[in-house]
Amino acid sequence: MTEDLKHYLHVVFSKLSFDERREIIAYLKDMNLNSDTGFKDTIDEIRKKRYKSGFFCPHCESKKVVRFGSYRERQRYLCKSCKKTFTDLSKTALRYIRNKEKFFNAIKLMLKGCSLTETAQKVKVSIPTAFNWRHKILDSLHNLEDCSLSGIVEA
Repeated sequence: MTEDLKHYLHVVFSKLSFDERREIIAYLKDMNLNSDTGFKDTIDEIRKKRYKSGFFCPHCESKKVVRFGSYRERQRYLCKSCKKTFTDLSKTALRYIRNKEKFFNAIKLMLKGCSLTETAQKVKVSIPTAFNWRHKILDSLHNLEDCSLSGIVEA
């Protein structure tokens, strides 16, 4: 994972409220690992949560966004403010994953406790790819935890 992507994920998760972070963690914990829910349903759910208050540009956060064709079978958008294009998965960990179905299967296997070798064999990817995916997942989960204190804190 590049440093830019790590920084972006940190910024995105730091902007979420404590309740939104808890909701995401609870969703991941309660996710039925044996279900055959399609990865497209999961991506649609991610899109709904990310853009629940309307589409915005992930680059400048402007709401002046219009549809702008498609890219790799995903709707593409144009920001009228900064003139940059993006898809609904831009600036997310999923942006750089080509085979998202295998990625979601790797997440399920990781949560079940499978080793890297087992994951790579079952998902049919190389061990370095399984390693990179695991670290991308762990880094995203690490950024979900709220480490900050606020309000009155007594010890």
